[in-house]
Order: sequence, then C-alpha cells, then structure tokens
Amino acid sequence: MKMIFYVEDPENSAVYENVSTARSNPASKKHQGEQRTAAPASTGVKVYKVISVIVGIICILLVVYIVVQHLGLNDNGSTRDTLKNLTEERDDLKRTLLVVEAANKNLTGQRDELMQRMNDFDSQRRSLTEERDDLRRNLLVVEAANKKLTGQRDELIQKMNDFDSQRRSLTEERDSMKALLMNLKVELGWVLFKCSTYYVSSEKKTWQASRDDCRQRGADLIIINSEEEQSFANQFKVYMWIGLTDLQTEGTWRWVDGTPLSTSYWGTNEPNGARGENCGDIKSFNAKNSWNDEKCANSLNWICEKKVCQ
Repeated sequence: MKMIFYVEDPENSAVYENVSTARSNPASKKHQGEQRTAAPASTGVKVYKVISVIVGIICILLVVYIVVQHLGLNDNGSTRDTLKNLTEERDDLKRTLLVVEAANKNLTGQRDELMQRMNDFDSQRRSLTEERDDLRRNLLVVEAANKKLTGQRDELIQKMNDFDSQRRSLTEERDSMKALLMNLKVELGWVLFKCSTYYVSSEKKTWQASRDDCRQRGADLIIINSEEEQSFANQFKVYMWIGLTDLQTEGTWRWVDGTPLSTSYWGTNEPNGARGENCGDIKSFNAKNSWNDEKCANSLNWICEKKVCQ
C-alpha cells in the first residue's frame, strides 16, 4: 500500500498569510483612513512610517516562516522515524511470523505423528482386547472341561474305592476259601505250616519214586529254607526223604528246584556216603541237625511240600 504525503510550502503559506493579514488588518485600514483624513504631513515622515511598517511586517513574516519551517522539518524527521520503526516492526513481525509458521509446521508434524501413534495404540488396544476376550472364552471352556474332568475323576475315585472294597472282600473270600481248602487238605493228610502244606507218606519208596508221588499230588519233596521249617519237619519223627541231592554233581548239593544248598542241618560227620549216597533224608529227627545222605535206591517214607501262598 502506497502512502502519499502533502507537504505545505512555508513560503507560499507566508505570502498568503501576509496578504490575508494585510487584508484583514483593521489597523492598516484605519491608518489609511487617517492618511486620507489627516492633514498632509511631510513627505519624509510618511515614507519613514511606511518603511517601518513594511520592515515590521517583513520581520513578522520572517519569524513566521522560520517557525513554520522549523515545525515542518521536525515533522518530516518524526515521520521518517515512524516509517523506520514501522518498517522494523514489520520486519520483526515477518521474522516472528516465519518462526511461528516453522513452529506451527513442527507442531503439526508432531501432532500427526502423535495421532498416528495413537491410532497404532488404539489398534493394539483393540487387538489386545479381542485376544483378552478370546482368552476369557477359552478360560471358560477350560474351566468347564476341568469341572467335567473333576467330576469324572471323583466318579472314578468312587468307583475305585468300590472296586477296592470289592477287592478286599474278594481277597477275604479267597483267603477264606484257601483256608477251607487247606483244612480239606489237612483232613486228607496234609499239614499246614505258614504258606505251605505238607504231606508225610505212610508207605516207603525210593527217593525218585517218592518225588514222583509228590509231583502227582501237585507238590514236590520238601525244601527246608529256615530253622523253623527244620524243626517243623523233625516233629513228625519219621525217617524220610527230603528234596536234597547231589546226583547232578558229586559233592554239590542242590534242592529239587535247582537252588544250591546254603543253610544246612547235617548230622554229625554227615554227609559221608561219597558217590554211593547221593540223596538226603531226615534220620536223627530228635536232634536239630538231623540230615543224612542215603543211597537213592533205598526205600523210605517221604514228605511233600506244596506252596499255597507267597
């Protein structure tokens, strides 16, 4: 926008003012009237007065001109300062505007970045919310399955307890039947001792024939595994075959089930038959150590053993 200034010319203004003043000055008019009405004076006095008036007017006009000129100069300097200040303010505002626009652009970029991050966070939030909901649904399914399995487990535990009760009942019944069977066997000539029943023959046979008879009865010649069983066999007070032999290897005594002899109850100086006596028997039944080696072909009573429990 262009600015137009109108500067008043001090000189022309002074002339106009002088003319105006001269026209409107009543003293001048009065003086002229007096000149017209007064008596004629000397020519020198009139000229002097006129010159004095003219000089006075010129002085006044000169003073007015100087004042106006001075005011005009001051006014031009103030205008220049104002223009300079406005220009500087404009430039400052332009620079400030550039700074503000740059800051605004930066803030706009940050805003867009934050909005993008907010959108990303919102997407993640929705995704996590959906995943949480899925996990909650799965949890409900698992809890329902767990509840069902717990019920089945409790039912199975109850059935197992029932089966265990039945097992104990059947075990008791089995033991009762075994006891009854043992009693029946005892009645038929078998004697119960711990987990075995024993049969002592009333006739005499060779060692091998005696073993065959035991096998026909579902048993075998006695295997003595403890001192208690040794005492039990002695109490029958019968000279009889037991399930001990070294027929396979001379001097290596074994039981009829193939196990080697570990604890023995040989009588004094027994065994002493060398290769002629390869079968064992109970002979000196009144002594703790009652075993004797005998010729296997001799005929003796025998004792059978049958396991009825473990």
